Amino acid sequence: MTDATPNPAASTAPSTKRHPAERFLVWGGILVLLALLGWEWSARNGYERSMHDVEEAVRTAGDKELTPEDTKKYVHGYAVWGETTHLNSRLITLKWPSLFKKYQFNMALDGNGVVRGVETELPVADAMDPMVHSMEAAAMSATRPAATEAPAEGTEATPPADAAEATAAAPESDSK
Repeated sequence: MTDATPNPAASTAPSTKRHPAERFLVWGGILVLLALLGWEWSARNGYERSMHDVEEAVRTAGDKELTPEDTKKYVHGYAVWGETTHLNSRLITLKWPSLFKKYQFNMALDGNGVVRGVETELPVADAMDPMVHSMEAAAMSATRPAATEAPAEGTEATPPADAAEATAAAPESDSK
């Protein structure tokens, strides 16, 4: 027959009590990790929701001018606002503090302070909107030399129309 009563020696195993300082350190570490996890989640969630809402507002603005003050209602979480100038254009920078990842996007403003676009990285000169970055577009076209191609075999090279007008308008010089 089996004994229905449990063995009292097996159930009363000696338990070691932890020192209160050890318990405090373990639970403190757990709380710190949970706080970091909450901070990261808040930064990511605020960034993703803000990015979606601001892009949607810029896309649906149409003829209505969207100013940085108007975009404040689309920003979620604890964003840090900043204003920078990059390649002669104004950018409003929104950052969500994070320890492990960069949560940031920029709103490009035109000369009137109207939001024209949202980018996650700084814009590259070739991809810039000429309306927003008119000074760069003018400087790039003024410094860029005209492309010249070699004429095909059997054909004569003709100067561009602008060059012909420039030589006709230029006064002749004396070579004495």
